[in-house]
Amino acid sequence: MKTLSLLFIPIIFLLHPTLDADLTVLKKQKETIDQYAYKHRKEMLVFLKLEGKSKLIRLKTEDLPDNAEYIYNVLKDGSGHIVLIEQIPCSQSGDWYIEWKHYFDADGNTFCFSNRQSIFNDSVKGGVVVEELVKYYNKEFRLLESKSKLTDKDDKTISRKVSEFDFRDYKYSIYKNADECLNAFYIILNK
Repeated sequence: MKTLSLLFIPIIFLLHPTLDADLTVLKKQKETIDQYAYKHRKEMLVFLKLEGKSKLIRLKTEDLPDNAEYIYNVLKDGSGHIVLIEQIPCSQSGDWYIEWKHYFDADGNTFCFSNRQSIFNDSVKGGVVVEELVKYYNKEFRLLESKSKLTDKDDKTISRKVSEFDFRDYKYSIYKNADECLNAFYIILNK
C-alpha cells in the first residue's frame, strides 16, 4: 500500500501544473499595480482616521495632526476599479513604519496581501531593517504562497531572525475582497 501511495503523489503534482503559472501571473499583476501606484501616487484617494473617531476624513495635504491613527490610500485603475488599498498606522515618533496592502483583481477579489515594516537599528548596515511578508491567494481566497524576507534599506538580505529586532506587533486583518476591506476600514467612496 505504501508503494501505491508513493506512485500517486507525483501524479497529484502533475494534475496541478497551473499553480506555478498562477503564481507567476499573480506576481506580475502585483508588480504592475506597484508600478501603477508609483506613477499615479497623486491620484490616490487618501483618508485619515483620528484616534477615538470612526469616521474618516479626506486628507488633502501631507500634514498629519497629532491624533492621527491611520492613513488609508485607495487606488483605482483607469477603468475605475479599485486595485489597491493601503492601511498605514501613524508613528508620531517616526521610529517605525508599517504598511498593509491589499491588491485586488478585476473582480475586486484580494489576490495579494503585503505586510511591510521598517525600523531603525544601528546593528544593521544603513541603520534600517525591513521585514516584508507577502501572501498570494487564488480566486477562492485560498492561500497559494506566503513568503517573508528580512532586508536592509538597500534590499540586501539580512541573515538574522526577525525576533532579534523590535518590530511592532500590531494586529491586522486580511480581507477577501475590496468591499470587505472598504467596510472594515469605514471608507466611503463617492460613486
